Amino acid sequence: MTFFIERWLATRRRLQRELKRLERQRTVEQERTRIARDIHDDIGASLTQMALLSELAQADLAQPDLARVHLDQIFATAHGLARQLDEIVWAINPAYDTLEEFTVFLCKFAQDYLAAASLRCRLDVPETLPPRTLSSAARHALFLCTKEALHNIVKHAAAGEVWLRLQADHAGLALLIEDDGIKLSLGGPAGDGLGNMKARMKDMGGEFTQRGGRDRGTVTKLTLPWEPS
Repeated sequence: MTFFIERWLATRRRLQRELKRLERQRTVEQERTRIARDIHDDIGASLTQMALLSELAQADLAQPDLARVHLDQIFATAHGLARQLDEIVWAINPAYDTLEEFTVFLCKFAQDYLAAASLRCRLDVPETLPPRTLSSAARHALFLCTKEALHNIVKHAAAGEVWLRLQADHAGLALLIEDDGIKLSLGGPAGDGLGNMKARMKDMGGEFTQRGGRDRGTVTKLTLPWEPS
């Protein structure tokens, strides 16, 4: 009897290892599909736009002011394209699969993005973060949701300040994006984007919530449980 129990336990452990391997493989394949889609859709569209603007600038060489406008648009598009490539490389690089690296990248992005919109960015991040890992898919989902939340604030909230708060405990990670502007809602002008955020977090086993601030503004909260080690 003992022999059969030990053999059953060994078989069970082997099957569990195989399931974990297949799950990791499935995650990698999903990431490859996402990267290919991003390159085709976003980067492809940017390159097409730059090619069109280059043709317009060349056709307008006799009108320097108009050509300069097209050249400025090319520069802006190229800058955005470089940023998109940086985000893709960051998302797939396993060197950034730690909570600390994710936090550094996200805080810098938020500060740069909001500074460009003349908004003050305040950070509330623990001095010491737990030694947790975040998969490429998890990092990408959290980043895109945070980026969408910041975009909505810049475009719709008429805010002056934004707070990015990060909380981590034994259960998981929570990101809070708060502003002092106009309260947003799922039925408002940013409704589609917020619906996408909710779907992204749900797909990752997390949660998206949004509520009004204490006095004014909006609080967007993204929560994600830690992945099994």
